[in-house]
Amino acid sequence: LLLLGQSVAKLNRALRKDEQTEIIGIRLADAVAWLCAVVNYFEDLPFADAFASKYGKMECPYCHEPYCLCEPDSRSETQKNSFKKMELGDHGKPLSWCCHHLEAIYGQRNRDEGIYRVIAHLIEETSEVLLLTGITVIEPNNLDELEQQYALELADVLAHLIAIANFKKIDLAATIQTRYGNGFKLNLGERWGR
Repeated sequence: LLLLGQSVAKLNRALRKDEQTEIIGIRLADAVAWLCAVVNYFEDLPFADAFASKYGKMECPYCHEPYCLCEPDSRSETQKNSFKKMELGDHGKPLSWCCHHLEAIYGQRNRDEGIYRVIAHLIEETSEVLLLTGITVIEPNNLDELEQQYALELADVLAHLIAIANFKKIDLAATIQTRYGNGFKLNLGERWGR
C-alpha cells in the first residue's frame, strides 16, 4: 500500500513539474501497476464488483446523469460508500474501454475543473485507502465490510488515474502494455453494470 502511495506522489510531482507526457504516462502506468499489486495481494477482494458498481453504468454513480453534474463535496457518505454485488454473467471490459467510458461521463467536467482538482481527488482517495489500513489494525471486527470498503476506495483511485490519463490524452492501456508487456493483467472482472 505504501508503494501505491509513493507512486501517486511521484505522479503528482511529475504533473506539478509539467513533465513530458511520456514521463507522466510512465508514472500513471506505475501507479496502476501498484494498485493491481494491492488488489492481487488480497485474493478475494471484490475490486471488479466495486469498480463495476460505481463506474460500469453510463451515468455518474452519484447524480445519475449521463454527464456528471453533481458537486463532489455535496455527496453524502451513503452515496460515496454504496456497494452492491453485481449479478454474475456480465462480460469483463478492458482498460481501454473503461478509459473511453469514464471520459464520456467525466471528461468535460474534469477539463472544466482542471488537472489540479483531479490530482487532489486522486490524493484524497489514495489517502482513504491508507487510512483504512490503520482502521484494520485498530478495529479488525467486520472484515467483509472492510474488504468492500477497500475495494470501493481502490476503484476510486483507478478512476482518478484514468481521469488523469484522459485529461493528458495518454492512452493508458497502451502505455501500460509498453511498460509492462504481456505479463501485466488488470482484472476489471467479469461483472459489469447494464
